[in-house]
Amino acid sequence: MAANQRQPSTDKGCRQAHNQRQDPKDLNACGDGVHRLAKPIPSSLGRSTPGSFPDAERLPGCVLFRFDAPLFFANARTFRDQVRRLARSEPTPRWIVVAAEPITDVDTTAADMLEDLDEALNARGISLVFADMKDPVREKIERYELTRTIDPAHFFPTVGAAVAAFQDQFGADWVSAAGKQAS
Repeated sequence: MAANQRQPSTDKGCRQAHNQRQDPKDLNACGDGVHRLAKPIPSSLGRSTPGSFPDAERLPGCVLFRFDAPLFFANARTFRDQVRRLARSEPTPRWIVVAAEPITDVDTTAADMLEDLDEALNARGISLVFADMKDPVREKIERYELTRTIDPAHFFPTVGAAVAAFQDQFGADWVSAAGKQAS
């Protein structure tokens, strides 16, 4: 190529795409995605999901909770409110175990919320416990110094390990939805 020849623009396609009108369906899908992140569907868990299976077995004193989104400014209040609702259930739980596998990130707003929430739960004798948390998320939890309030011993590699630790500590056994001891 001669020195005075102009090289083709590498961002021509980007300019063309920018100048094209957006399809309203794309915008609706984007808005729907943001809404799902801000308001994920909560799940209380048992040996099977109680909402889907009313006869699911439960572990008295231990609530298993899954939050299906990263924790960030747009949904930190939703997470807090859902955990507070679980903490008010009868009988009062000793542990609220967050099945954290779907939580792919925690931002500073969510970290502040977790610290305040854990302190409030601890004052009521309730422990916030995490299971299946991804290593990068756990590293952020540590970097935010949340293990000052959230007991470092309350992080478990699996939900099963958290349940076993609860059973060992409190001697709890699974019960059916009717309140009878399960096998």
